[in-house]
Amino acid sequence: MQSSMSTGSADLPFVLAGPIIRRASADRLAIWLAVREPAPVRLVLYPPEDAQRSLSFELDQDSVLWLPAGDHLHYLLIDIAFDAPLPEEVPIPYRLSLLSGGRGSGNEQWLDHSDWAPDLCYPGRDLPFIRIPRKVSLVMHGSCRKPHADCKDGLAAADRIVERTVLEGETQEPIPELLVLSGDQVYVDDVAGPMVQAISDLIEKLGMPDEALPGVSGEDVPKSGLTLREAGGQLYHRERLLPEIDQNPSVFDVLFGGTRKPIFTSQHARNHLLTLAEMLAMYLLVWSPTGWACLPNRASPPNLPDKDRAMYEAEKAE
Repeated sequence: MQSSMSTGSADLPFVLAGPIIRRASADRLAIWLAVREPAPVRLVLYPPEDAQRSLSFELDQDSVLWLPAGDHLHYLLIDIAFDAPLPEEVPIPYRLSLLSGGRGSGNEQWLDHSDWAPDLCYPGRDLPFIRIPRKVSLVMHGSCRKPHADCKDGLAAADRIVERTVLEGETQEPIPELLVLSGDQVYVDDVAGPMVQAISDLIEKLGMPDEALPGVSGEDVPKSGLTLREAGGQLYHRERLLPEIDQNPSVFDVLFGGTRKPIFTSQHARNHLLTLAEMLAMYLLVWSPTGWACLPNRASPPNLPDKDRAMYEAEKAE
């Protein structure tokens, strides 16, 4: 694969998304981040004083899992096993820092959430925290986030519940032990036109690789993610690029009411994401506000048909 053109990392934040706690148990902790570049990591846990002293872990790039996804996008998975178990049912604050500048560079600096995610903590708290449940008694469940939905954000509502509990104490409302998001967590078929544009801009900003689009046929049809973006993203007409399945009329009548469908079984495929880069970029834009601050303020496309323009403006407002 070839890399897309990148605008450089000078104005990119160090951390693009996270930290997200993927696992927290008495004997193991796993934390996920998306970052601009690989770097050494320092994690300090502060269990309550009556349990044990603070625990500090300094990990070089060989001690954590790094997955490169672009010139300026790398996924980091910190996975630590503890020699002694952590206490349960109590908040355990932690400080996660990354070394900026590189060792021996003369301008190296440890940066924690106060530098790259100053809004991470609830009011009155300086550190994020984990809490290891002894049992699971309360679960929050959701499926997929739809940024252009005309309803309120369920994840924001869940956040307010946890914030209220943290500020008022668990006598008011217990903290859920788990947030379970079934499904794909985002809609990659029903995507807003302005979101497709933002995804395209972020892919270029992060220098993510170009990808071929196998199965796409026809004259003057984009054959790769890069040529698709250069052609304007094919807003509201991407279903034409999706391969179709052989249609058995009787089966289609039962399953889809006779609707002509691409191989991706969705009735909302007009802006279906097509490449891995598009999907990774959308996850970043849905799970963190950081990527949005890196993007230009795009004008609406000049040549959209009236029907598509009306939809674009409605989605942009949401």
